[in-house]
Amino acid sequence: MILRAEVCGPARERLCSTVRWIRLGVSGFVSATLMRMAGSIEPAGLVEYYRSRDESLRLSRGEGLVEFERTQHLIRQMIPPTSRVVDVGGGDGVHARWLVADGHEVVTVDLVPEHIERARRSGLSAQVGDARSLPFIDSSFDVALLLGPLYHLRDAGDRRMALSEAKRVLRPGGLFVGAAINRTAVLVDALRKGSIADPGVCAVLERIALIGHDDTGTGSGAMYFHRSEDFLAEVAGAGFTDVRLRGVEGPAWALIPPDCTADHPLVEQARFVAELTDEIDSGAASSSHVLAFGTAD
Repeated sequence: MILRAEVCGPARERLCSTVRWIRLGVSGFVSATLMRMAGSIEPAGLVEYYRSRDESLRLSRGEGLVEFERTQHLIRQMIPPTSRVVDVGGGDGVHARWLVADGHEVVTVDLVPEHIERARRSGLSAQVGDARSLPFIDSSFDVALLLGPLYHLRDAGDRRMALSEAKRVLRPGGLFVGAAINRTAVLVDALRKGSIADPGVCAVLERIALIGHDDTGTGSGAMYFHRSEDFLAEVAGAGFTDVRLRGVEGPAWALIPPDCTADHPLVEQARFVAELTDEIDSGAASSSHVLAFGTAD
């Protein structure tokens, strides 16, 4: 499926102040001076969340296999040859590695110091940083990837800041690619795992369905789940033009056993279905992950 927004929003201004307000978990707001230097801000809850998770491992099994291969496929359709790419929230370089192998110059930015250390050990250019205040000059990249930050920034203002920063560091005509998680995906995942019978889980799901995140205090609270139409509006509202949404895993993702390997027949079958539904209206709405493509003017 392709959803398109032909008009761009009015948000053309760039945030220039060195003082911004940063949300730290549920403890409220504190002001912080952003010195445009790596690591100036560390949202501790999110850093700890990812210290206990291996993104490369997640993408090497179950539906993660389809997510990884379809993300590659969709980006390769759009990215110009030999681009200079900033991979914001790029972890230890799970996407940067194949982009470099394809001939692109990639700089990975991530909040988690351990991720950056692993990326550097594998030969990648990487530095600690925050999606809301990128340590780069204006118009310095051909492509900006935000394949994680937008579903970890629960506050709409924080997401606007991340989108504004991505637009700022892109040259005119540069390619933006951002990822979101569909709000329905967490409901389907709970159903397939059998946890939806738990009243506590149901309370969390009810809040996610209503507001897009868990504010009950029982879950991690580290995720934000979009509706497709809202995601489209956010990216277009940031001033990107020709915005399109593409479904990643398609509607069959939840049928894939979570820990299966690439040779499981449902992996290839689900990928085939994802490619077919990419051309019809249910593609983005039925996928777990959605990619937004846009152009910086």
